[in-house]
Amino acid sequence: MVGNRLLDDVAVAVAALDRDPPAAARAQALAHPRKGGGTVLGLGPSVRVAAEWAAWANGAAVRELDFHDTFLAADFAHPGDNIPPLLATAPSSAAAPGPTWSGRSSPPTRSRSP
Repeated sequence: MVGNRLLDDVAVAVAALDRDPPAAARAQALAHPRKGGGTVLGLGPSVRVAAEWAAWANGAAVRELDFHDTFLAADFAHPGDNIPPLLATAPSSAAAPGPTWSGRSSPPTRSRSP
């Protein structure tokens, strides 16, 4: 199910990349470059911007063609509102300790004592 939602979000975002609202959001994000920041759908992986602006641009691309539909399910929010920020911030937090994409925490580093 997660794979289907991810594929759906990326597909509608790619289809919307040339539309005015996602293009404007990308331009806004590009005005906030940040080394080690987030990635924006439709730009190369070397282009990094402040994570909150990457999340904004990704969300605008996903929701542009998702038509802001209602989501009547047991989930607490529409997947289109959750996945774009994750796509934006995952690369910038990949080196940080803590939960990974699998949901498991990184194993702690143990010092060896004699």
